[in-house]
Amino acid sequence: MRSNGRLPGLITYNACISSCQMRAMWEVALRLFEEAGRVGLQADVISFTSMISVFGQVRQTWQLSLQLLQDMGGFSVAPNALTYGACIAAVARAEQWQKALVLLVKACGEKAAPVATFNAALSATEKGEQWQKALQLLEWMDLLSVIPDDISWNSCISACEKCGQWQTALTMLDTMVHRNRHPDEITFNAAISACEKGAQWEMAMVLLSAMPEKRVAPGAVSINAAMGACGARWQMALLLLFGMPSFKAQASVVSFSTAMSACERAGEWELVLSLLSSFPAAMADPVCLSTAITACGKANQWPLGLVLLRSIAEPDSVCFNAAISACAADPHQWHLTLDLLQSMKERGMSLSEITFSAIISGLTHWALAVQMLEEMLQQKIFANDITYSCVINVCTKATQWAPALELLRFFSTWTTPNLIAYTGAICACEESCQWRATLDILQQMSERRIAPNLPSLSMTTEALWKSSQMQMAGQLAGRISQETLYFFMSLRRSAEDETAVQRAPFFRGK
Repeated sequence: MRSNGRLPGLITYNACISSCQMRAMWEVALRLFEEAGRVGLQADVISFTSMISVFGQVRQTWQLSLQLLQDMGGFSVAPNALTYGACIAAVARAEQWQKALVLLVKACGEKAAPVATFNAALSATEKGEQWQKALQLLEWMDLLSVIPDDISWNSCISACEKCGQWQTALTMLDTMVHRNRHPDEITFNAAISACEKGAQWEMAMVLLSAMPEKRVAPGAVSINAAMGACGARWQMALLLLFGMPSFKAQASVVSFSTAMSACERAGEWELVLSLLSSFPAAMADPVCLSTAITACGKANQWPLGLVLLRSIAEPDSVCFNAAISACAADPHQWHLTLDLLQSMKERGMSLSEITFSAIISGLTHWALAVQMLEEMLQQKIFANDITYSCVINVCTKATQWAPALELLRFFSTWTTPNLIAYTGAICACEESCQWRATLDILQQMSERRIAPNLPSLSMTTEALWKSSQMQMAGQLAGRISQETLYFFMSLRRSAEDETAVQRAPFFRGK
């Protein structure tokens, strides 16, 4: 790097290195840093801090920031507060919150930890979803007489929001006000989002209405979060959506998507379709479209769901998965789920456990369900406990106790099956009077410290009674409330009696 034949000075190099932050050009910055050394310029604290900041812009180079901080001692350059802040920000971006706290302790030891350095560490705890650590940092700031600013409070409230700690988030907001800090839109957005995750729609509404009183104009983000907190309260969600102009906030695709989700949860599929058609941008949004398809599926309106899918120029896997779930909800449309799976393959779309689990949930043929599971494993798609439970459930409905046990055994080789899987396998064995198998499953549950639920115990007891194993049945029945057991047994016998009546010649009109 030369200008008119003269070598640039260190100030020029530092300025060029710092400019590389804008585009995260860490390779260019590193070459400039090394070139400055080759021409005899001694790197100073600005050089190192600028270089660390550049590394911090790229998630993959955070370790280079730590290495450079460590190398400063070899150049007899002492890091300052900006250096530590830049390094903490670098590890925070990589979600290395533990390393951020170690750096903060070191910065405090060297009297180089003003509020900005603490804010960088708070940001790391927020990204790492460590809300308790964030609270501890606030306490630490008080002990060191470092006054938290708005960024400090916002980071702490956001950490609580990401962890669903809505009570703590509201407490932080109240403490902030009592300390004469003025919450801004970011503060309220985080607090309302915390209420959304905690399903506290009343508190979300209180916060939203309090914003004008604090001279903070509710924006689209605030209103969207409040709508999300409404859950299935579609009337409230629509009131907020259509009331956005009164707040001088413009509804976005996210706004309509959130309102549609509220209507979908409430089973208001016609309203979902109405909202979709009333906002042109929603017709091109995969989230809105998949919500509409899901709403159709829940209302057994799977043909409309397929029409929506076919209307999309480039449907993604989310829309296809929603359509598969819509068809799977009708047990007579399982063949359509396989057709949709084939369409995804032909389009070269990525398949996931969501795709296969949705297909399996709608199958009635146990062999086909097992085939789908095998295809998943062949494609190296992770099958979670929900997937295995779905396959076992299909085997249970078909009274195929042997495949159900084999699946449970295979499932157990790599993880602990959930209670649903165990109960499903016991149900399959009970239907076939395989009392020894039911006892073996209970033993496996005991070894894995999974407490059996009432259905699993009652079905095992009934399998023993059906097989005339009265003594063991009596011992197991002692673990169950007699009244509850009789209730389950009476329901089973009533169902069997009703089936017997329907099969009788008189009932069939013969």
